[in-house]
Amino acid sequence: EAHDWSQQLLSRTDPAKAEPTRALALNLAGTVANWQFDHATALACQEQCLAIAQALGDLTWEAAAWQGLGVANLGLGNLDAARTQYETSLRLSERLSERWREANLLGALCAVAGGQGDYLLARQFGEESLARYRELGDSLSSAQPLLHLGELERGQGNYAAAAAYHEQCLALDTKVNQAGAWQNLGQIALMQGQSARANWLFQASLENYRQQNNVAGIALCLFGLAGVIAAAGKPWPAAQLLGAVQLQRETLGAAMHPTDRADYDHQQALVRAALDSASFTSAWASGRQLTRLQAIELALSEAGSVNLAEQARPVISVAPAEPDLVIWGLGSTRAWRSGRELVSADWRYAKAKELLFFLLCQPAQTKEEIGLALWPDVSPAQLRNNLGVTLHYL
Repeated sequence: EAHDWSQQLLSRTDPAKAEPTRALALNLAGTVANWQFDHATALACQEQCLAIAQALGDLTWEAAAWQGLGVANLGLGNLDAARTQYETSLRLSERLSERWREANLLGALCAVAGGQGDYLLARQFGEESLARYRELGDSLSSAQPLLHLGELERGQGNYAAAAAYHEQCLALDTKVNQAGAWQNLGQIALMQGQSARANWLFQASLENYRQQNNVAGIALCLFGLAGVIAAAGKPWPAAQLLGAVQLQRETLGAAMHPTDRADYDHQQALVRAALDSASFTSAWASGRQLTRLQAIELALSEAGSVNLAEQARPVISVAPAEPDLVIWGLGSTRAWRSGRELVSADWRYAKAKELLFFLLCQPAQTKEEIGLALWPDVSPAQLRNNLGVTLHYL
């Protein structure tokens, strides 16, 4: 319905005229195209919207167009372009004091920076997005940065932290984001050897994604269930599902986020190791012949028939370790790392040491409070950059 309505609105505008109404119609059409994973169409619509907005000097629609371009390029796996476009939209949104858009863009930048391996900055973006939504009193929208922060931690193998973020997301009870949280928790359970729990989580996520007709989400659940089935000693149908997922992603024309790509490659390597080369190739090829519905039916049938007894995980006794970091804050400030005292040469950026001792001596601080103490005269954009650089050196 949204697609039909956007096309009707677009048909009522004059392509030869740079008018706000046409910018609105193009932005809406591009947004709907992104929802449907038709990112090529979304790019074309948002580029036209951007041209009109710039011709009119309309910063609101320009910010919206840059954001839409970022969404499309993120979906296509063009992370550098997506980051530039999101950051451009964020600068415009800050000028316009569009607080909700700022929060949303910061959440999106968390996903992009995490995909680029810039984990410190990604965490900063995600936490700032979360804080903005809470300041706005929009607890439901905070599911977006919670999901991205959870994916960020999962990609680094910090499973306890990742699970905590996703459990917070589930507590918000937003149906749109429940599927993503369940799917991420399923991957965590699978990586931890909890196949029965993973099975339930992937199936719950799959049902939710099917109700949304979210084909990218369905593909994520299918390769997760492939991992469950492989763990039950059934590598042939697992290889079929992996082949089906690969075909679906190719047809969709959308790239996997690097965290999901790493999980997919891990499952593929396990399944490939469980079969001889000819068998894997045959199963993979037969999976690529399946329709999406057939792949779903295969996954549910095989996952429903496996007997998955959780293996008891050994309890490892670990002797208390010496602290890795020791700090003296009274008198002359001193710090030791792994038993070695840090000297002036170790503090390559003076503000990093200043920030460390500031945080040690203060209760929880917001970004604004840190900025007021350390950089009282800079703009919000410069503060974000300064804090990112300082955290990097810290």
